[in-house]
Amino acid sequence: VGGGPNVTVDIPASGDQSRTVPVGIYNVSYNPPGNHRLASGSTPPTTVTISEGETTTVGLTLEALGTLQVNVTGLTGSPANGGNASAQRTGVAPVTIPVSSAGSGAAIIPIGAYAVTYTPPTGFNTATTNPLPGVDVAYATASPASFGVTAVSSTNVGTIHVTITG
Repeated sequence: VGGGPNVTVDIPASGDQSRTVPVGIYNVSYNPPGNHRLASGSTPPTTVTISEGETTTVGLTLEALGTLQVNVTGLTGSPANGGNASAQRTGVAPVTIPVSSAGSGAAIIPIGAYAVTYTPPTGFNTATTNPLPGVDVAYATASPASFGVTAVSSTNVGTIHVTITG
């Protein structure tokens, strides 16, 4: 701060690093390494004050990331889209993954085991296990979740109408 030189401290994805610097106030910024992001609620301070003879600690929490690759087979005709999938892990908000009409979609998400639920587009029914429990998203790789669909026939269909009174 105040026109002083930038101080760079290279930090591994797990661990710590220190650097001796002159007393003063320093701006802080942090860029996580590839395939990582700051965990929810983990934010570096804007500035830190370095006092003589003291150590100032900045603690951050990272999440390792992987890719959940959703693959859908059986989409025929020209659907407007391929539906969507929802990936749910305990303690984390669900992630919605749009699926293209070609049958693929992907999201970069924290590693771990997810239950993946697929919602097909109008005119299709899921023909495979749904949801898929225990889909393991691994670090820095594409982890597949595959579903199959069948087209709903325009013949041999009817309508159910439910009325609830109370």
